[in-house]
Amino acid sequence: MTLRLPTTLVTDSDAAAVAALTKYYDRPYLGDDAYVGAHFDCWSSTGDRVGEADRFTADDLVAVTFLSVQVPPTAARAILHTEAEALNALLTAIGPDRDLVDEPDPLAPGWPAWDLETALWALPGIGQTKATKLIARKRPPAVSDLGFGGQ
Repeated sequence: MTLRLPTTLVTDSDAAAVAALTKYYDRPYLGDDAYVGAHFDCWSSTGDRVGEADRFTADDLVAVTFLSVQVPPTAARAILHTEAEALNALLTAIGPDRDLVDEPDPLAPGWPAWDLETALWALPGIGQTKATKLIARKRPPAVSDLGFGGQ
């Protein structure tokens, strides 16, 4: 078996390496055409930064893998980048964890957790199981105890 080094490693010019990095990270940096993996560099890895209770983080996406589900890369990018503002606003609107039996209003469309779950379902590769596991990570166990939504 012959090992072939990529062009970026066998030339004296930095042009090929610069082109590859530009394609990976995009211009502007982390623009719409950046590779999904490029976003890894800017995500919190500690889980204890201020404000993480009301936003999805890469740690949340990794955590659900321990529950035997995988979040597809395109959905992960949406959750952490392109749809983050809308999803995190719904997460914030849910408020702190609480017992669902104490909810004063019906659990139906218009209830923030319902709307968050259905917004997550709209992402490629995210169904009810993955959506409820992601929500449960942020609001355990109240929201996840009920399979609200359903089709």
